[in-house]
Amino acid sequence: MPRLVLSAGMFRDLGRMPHDVQTKVADLVVNFDQQAFAGAHLEPLHAPKDPQARTVRIDNFWRGVVRAPEQGDTYFLLRIMPHDDAYAWAKRNRLRVNPATGGIEIVDVVEVEEAAKAIEAGASAGAAATVPMFAAVSDHDLVRLGVSQDVLPLVRNMRTDDQLLALVALLPLNQGDVLLHLAGGASPEEVWAQIAIAGPKEVVDPEDLEAALERDASGAEFVSVTGPDELVDILSKPLELWRVFLHPTQRRIAYRETYNGPVRVTGGAGTGKTVVAMHRAKALGERLGADQPILFTTFTKNLTSVIARNLEVLGGKALRNRVTVVNVDRLASQVVRDAEGSQPRILSNVEERAAWEKAIEVTSSAFDVSFLQNEYEQVILAQAITSRDEYLRAARPGRGGRLDRRHRVNVWEAVEAFGAEQQQTGKRTFLQLALEAAGYLQTRSVKPYAAVIVDEAQDLHPAQWRMLRAMVAEGPNDMFVVGDAYQRIYGNRTTLSKVGIHVVGRSFRLRINYRTTRQILNWAVALLEGVEADNLDGENESLAGYRSVLTGGQPSFAGCTNLSSETKAVIKWVATLQGQGYTNNEIAIACRTKDIRDDFLAAFKSAGIPAQAIEGDLDAEASAVSVATMHRMKGLEFRAVAVAHCAKGSVPLPAAIVPENVDAKAHAQSLEAERCLLFVACTRARDALLVTWSGQPSEFLVATGAVE
Repeated sequence: MPRLVLSAGMFRDLGRMPHDVQTKVADLVVNFDQQAFAGAHLEPLHAPKDPQARTVRIDNFWRGVVRAPEQGDTYFLLRIMPHDDAYAWAKRNRLRVNPATGGIEIVDVVEVEEAAKAIEAGASAGAAATVPMFAAVSDHDLVRLGVSQDVLPLVRNMRTDDQLLALVALLPLNQGDVLLHLAGGASPEEVWAQIAIAGPKEVVDPEDLEAALERDASGAEFVSVTGPDELVDILSKPLELWRVFLHPTQRRIAYRETYNGPVRVTGGAGTGKTVVAMHRAKALGERLGADQPILFTTFTKNLTSVIARNLEVLGGKALRNRVTVVNVDRLASQVVRDAEGSQPRILSNVEERAAWEKAIEVTSSAFDVSFLQNEYEQVILAQAITSRDEYLRAARPGRGGRLDRRHRVNVWEAVEAFGAEQQQTGKRTFLQLALEAAGYLQTRSVKPYAAVIVDEAQDLHPAQWRMLRAMVAEGPNDMFVVGDAYQRIYGNRTTLSKVGIHVVGRSFRLRINYRTTRQILNWAVALLEGVEADNLDGENESLAGYRSVLTGGQPSFAGCTNLSSETKAVIKWVATLQGQGYTNNEIAIACRTKDIRDDFLAAFKSAGIPAQAIEGDLDAEASAVSVATMHRMKGLEFRAVAVAHCAKGSVPLPAAIVPENVDAKAHAQSLEAERCLLFVACTRARDALLVTWSGQPSEFLVATGAVE
């Protein structure tokens, strides 16, 4: 019976097509063994680089590119393109087996040949001025890591980052990844350990595509389907490539059978950390018994619905039912409720500020609300301090300004007064609940979960980490933690080892962005200039080697005279996208504050464009443009994003900045958090990014050189 293999490139094509064309492709694919693929409708080409290349008719405008078998019955559907483009692509590209990795790859032979000439010419012109980028890496190491022999001459002549990125765009995914990580400073041994695809033990037969399909190295770009039902399921949501096309590096991390303790995975925006975490949940769900529950938790409430829905897409209702998905605040409330027998009452932000103001009045404190609240959360709650003597001896990491004994006594008096105010209302903060939940859980001999998976780890408070550590017994596969300090948008900072989570020898760094185009990412990274990040365990983190493998248009910028003209500019941009085939739910608007968000929602309503505010759960199926604060955009992604009202006085938001005369270190950290917040918002975009402002642009935008 004929077997059909689908490529990631075909799915990306499908996601950009009109719905009626998607339906025709689905009909062709589902019935391929009865019609075109197995019959005479496959059209050969004149002098293609791959002699088995064929095209197949979708309709009068669209054609599919197929690789027919020389022998056997395995067919590859590689691309869906307009008629002339399909013929041109089919003639230039060749499908082959990489002799080092044993995986299947597609190479644009003509483009590589042309790139070789350009790089060679550039090398000759500047040979005396620059050293080749890969001079320190031997041919032997390059080949064993999967770089093909015919690419070696190009690699040897490469001298600039632009040349590297141009070549990576042409190479198969695995080869490009190897070069990017080597260029980012990784040694061949480090690439071999974490990035490269370990080659097969047997001798690779370059003609045996069936054997190649079974190897991990093929999994990033090809999926073999076994029947019509599976085809219909996969084709129904072509943009959810992560379900079937998990990068081999990600797959090895997610599906490793046993880790002898907690695992930490870090990586920049778009590197697939959450995808890896969800696949880890799937792997554990398949291995653990039905009586061994799994917890998947994250900091942000609106992400839980997205994760729960994606887990069901990934593994069906069986997986969704095996995994409890809940954000940390609700989790803390549940633990305290179960321990105390009643639902805890939560102190609102307004009530909390009022309680601190009353405490300041009662104690005649020399400190303001912001300082006292941060001192309480970042020192006292973070270290689970319960007495004045403990506080007087405590270190204050991350806090600026030395406090002598007299000042500390004054702080503690205010803390006690704050606690007295709380006792009168019977309400607690979520961080207090987390610390109390940790205490309840630590006394239990049987823990609630067999495994805990933590997403957006960089934003969790030490009290929340203590609770999560107490949720699961220490042992193999107990905790799986993913995060990125460059996306830290709240004031929480934690060293995992200090809260009992030891990841030495079980840490991975993802460096390749699969979401955002290179043009958008390069500009967004410039926003992080001067930001200091850590690896969640007290060591410095670096953006070295963080790159995108995608290419597209440059981000666009629009300065307006007032908010009214700014909303009109964004609405016009949305209308242009709609004319280009974007659907409403592929577009989002990010704003710094709720007030500005509401202004844009009203503008869309007046313009007759459906729009939804992201508050809690995101309705991904709604045919509406999403409008949200930058904080609510965290963890989401859209084809197009407008980051609106990035004006001076709005970004950074003055209310979010700790005054320098109050705490210089906290002042610097709050500015960094605002930079990271803008970076997070901009990197939600896959293909198109628009940044707008009214009046003067934000100082952050000016610093990138993109605007004046």
